[in-house]
Amino acid sequence: MIPAGIQRRVDKAATLSENGINFTKDEIKRLWQMDVINIGEACYLLSEIRRATRRKTQRMWTDRDIERLIEMYKDGLSQTEISKKLGYTRQQVNAKLSNLSKRKLITRRPPSGAKWTPQEDAIIVQYYRTHTVQEMSEMIPGRSPSSVASRIRYLLDNRVLVRKRRGYYTR
Repeated sequence: MIPAGIQRRVDKAATLSENGINFTKDEIKRLWQMDVINIGEACYLLSEIRRATRRKTQRMWTDRDIERLIEMYKDGLSQTEISKKLGYTRQQVNAKLSNLSKRKLITRRPPSGAKWTPQEDAIIVQYYRTHTVQEMSEMIPGRSPSSVASRIRYLLDNRVLVRKRRGYYTR
């Protein structure tokens, strides 16, 4: 049971916290040093601060946040970068992207190191003579220019593409 005096101060602190005014540990220490509160009240307020900061409430996604998420994802930002900018955890961002992908609102990029599909190889074989690596990477969602260049080298080494004097040719 909390004494009435402490409860009144805690209620006042909670009201101030709800209005965006929070007590810091230093402020509580100063209040105790000025004899505004006793050591028990200070300890209780400090424990409330620890409890409040430990508890994370899960925010609901707003329409604006979803629009920003889709925009940032299409711009190629990583889930970690998006989570920092939007204020959600990386796991929340990943779950929302999965949800949007299932609803066909976005196309998921392959994870780093994902296997190349025959369709992606066909695009490379078809366009490697007439397009730059950058242009081909734009044709293949989720593949960076460096990954396309690496794939071209792999296809050359495995004799899928044959190097001539200028450019590359397929077998």
